[in-house]
Order: sequence, then C-alpha cells, then structure tokens
Amino acid sequence: MNKTLVITGSLIVLAAMLIAGIAIYRPVNVKVETSELGALSGPDVIFPMRFHKTITWNQPVLATSTSGTATTLKASDMNSYGTIDLMSNVAAFTYTLPATSTMLGFLPNDGDTREWIFHNATSTATLTIVKGGGMYLVGDSTNDDVIDNDEYAVLTCWNAYYRSALNVDIVCAIRELNDAD
Repeated sequence: MNKTLVITGSLIVLAAMLIAGIAIYRPVNVKVETSELGALSGPDVIFPMRFHKTITWNQPVLATSTSGTATTLKASDMNSYGTIDLMSNVAAFTYTLPATSTMLGFLPNDGDTREWIFHNATSTATLTIVKGGGMYLVGDSTNDDVIDNDEYAVLTCWNAYYRSALNVDIVCAIRELNDAD
C-alpha cells in the first residue's frame, strides 16, 4: 500500500508540474537583428582581406615651408606622415629620400610597402625628389622626379627582395600627377 501511495503521489506531483508548466509556457516572438561586425583579432593581419565598403585612413600632413634649397627627409618625416606639402620661399627645392638603412626601419620585411603624396605648394619653382643611398628610384618617365609648381606626385616605396649582385633593398616608384582640368 505504501508503494501505491508513493507512486500515486508522485504522479499527482508530476501532473501538477506539467499543468503548471503548460500554463506558464507562452510563445515569445523574438525579433532577430543582424549587424556587421568590424573587428580584428589583433594588430597584425596575416591573411587576405576583402572590404565591402570604402576605406579611409588617416595619414597626417606635414605642411612646411623653407627658404633653403635642399634637405634629406628624416625617418620621422617618412614614418609619421602620409602627405608632405612643401612651400619653397626662394627657389627650386630638392628632397633627398633617406638611405636604405633608414628606410629599412619602417619597411623591415620583404614586400613591405608604403605610399606618400608630395605636393609642391610653390607657385613658381619645382620640387625634385632624389633617391637615397642604396635604392632605386623609378618612374614612368625620366622627369617624374621633378614636380612642377602646384602639382602632386605619388611615391610608393617597398622592401625589395635583396640580391647581392644588385645591392638594392628599397625600390621607390614616383609618379607625377599633372593638372587634369
């Protein structure tokens, strides 16, 4: 008899729990929203990436003026700025790129590439870009390294695979952009 009471009591409790559960259960409408997540696992990206929107990056501008005629760009200028805007107050000006040993400080690995925009903000004189020691400077024409007054040039430098026969680590390509209108 005790066994029957225990089983009956258990069934009653189970039935009560089921009834209570059914009474409490109500379907809930859930609105699912999706959004794009733009995150990286860390500072180094070691795999190809596909961007579905535009990319805007902040490269500060070095806007400067000078009364001199020539200088060698410093590593801090090349590493900190993406645009170099020069106003020469007297005559034609010459920028010499840093030597390969300096450029390797911010282009340390084979294939590392950086790009800069140079603006000759002078209204009458030219701005000439000269290669640094141990590098190649190439262009579409022999005069791409001479930027006319109020014109721009794009300089792209990369760490080339070193071949001892050539003794070159850094190659820079310069392309003068002419006024199109």
